[in-house]
Amino acid sequence: MTEDADDRKPQSDEARSAFTPPQGVPQSQAPENESQITSEFALPEGLAAPPAGEDAERSAFTPPATYDARSAPPAFTPAQGIPMVRLAKNSPWQDRMRAMIRLPVAERPAPDLTQKTDDSGPAVPRVLDLTLRIGELLLAGGEGAEDVEAAMFAVSRSYGLDRCEPNVTFTLLSISYQPSLVDDPLTASRTVRRRGTDYTRLAAVFRLVDDISSDDTEVSLEEAYRRLAEIRRNRHPFDTWALTLAAGLLAGGASMLVGGGLVVFVAAALGAILGDRMAWVFAGRGLPEFYQFAVAAMPPAAIGIALQLTHVEVRASAVITGGLFALLPGRALVAGVQDGLTGYYITAAARLLEVMYLFVGIVVGVLVMLYVGVQLGAQLQPREALLSVERPPVQIIAAMALTLAFAVLL
Repeated sequence: MTEDADDRKPQSDEARSAFTPPQGVPQSQAPENESQITSEFALPEGLAAPPAGEDAERSAFTPPATYDARSAPPAFTPAQGIPMVRLAKNSPWQDRMRAMIRLPVAERPAPDLTQKTDDSGPAVPRVLDLTLRIGELLLAGGEGAEDVEAAMFAVSRSYGLDRCEPNVTFTLLSISYQPSLVDDPLTASRTVRRRGTDYTRLAAVFRLVDDISSDDTEVSLEEAYRRLAEIRRNRHPFDTWALTLAAGLLAGGASMLVGGGLVVFVAAALGAILGDRMAWVFAGRGLPEFYQFAVAAMPPAAIGIALQLTHVEVRASAVITGGLFALLPGRALVAGVQDGLTGYYITAAARLLEVMYLFVGIVVGVLVMLYVGVQLGAQLQPREALLSVERPPVQIIAAMALTLAFAVLL
């Protein structure tokens, strides 16, 4: 029973000899009376050469007849390798490090040793420890995961460690260094327990990383450790009471932006100050931030309800809104969105989940006080929060005060 040529299964590649000479190469003949030495492309004795011609069955891996190797388009990976990333020397170190982090380890350019070391080479454990401590300060200060990895990569390369892989998640920093392809890697890690935005400390850390990665400044390991210790010891430029007063000013300015007057300003500021002090007490007891935010949201809501119960002609909703304005986790929300846009999805999901929990804590604190107020007979007016008030001179002054308070807090 015969089959059509189109229906027949093509001959398998295993059925063809591996010693079949290429088309156009004649088969070598061995001289008589001599031991036969054949080419590796020669057909073994007893195997017939495959038929030549247009109707011959060919392998799926055989190039088409119109293929010409000399005029073929270049492959995705050229024979000379992937081009090395080249950035101008005067470009910021953040841009250079972000570009190289995205490259595989084997394709990264050799590091330029910007910091001098002794003849024995860099002290690998100390460099890794310094890198982790710098990354810890940045992550604890609210910096994005990509910027933290770029800073860690810049420090390690500046001291001559080229095969480094920093890894940053929501609370964990790790870095791995492999001296060569045959040596075992060295890995170190640190955990960030608490976070708080402090741009003064962040600016000092970034200045240190900039000096370490610069060719014009020599920073030894001992000098880097000394400067890092000074950054750690330096407290916030303002003491705790100044921060508390700034939170009150922030709440008062926000309350005036939504239509409050002088009484509302004082009430919102007082509620924010009490909430901030209560949050400090809970933080000193080691309670999670969820409970700190829930407790901090209660005094503004309680003062607004108290004004409503005493029949004071003010907008109680403006007092509550202004008092809660200082609690909104805006910086954490921005960092979460930044991590998501740069591809750090696990860290972004964790940050956004934290923001959601903090919002829930604020809502729980307000709802508890509103429930107490309703039980005491307070007549709440939710619609007054939607009323718009246009007082450009007052609102401009309130916005200036709000901006000043943010600058002090951060």
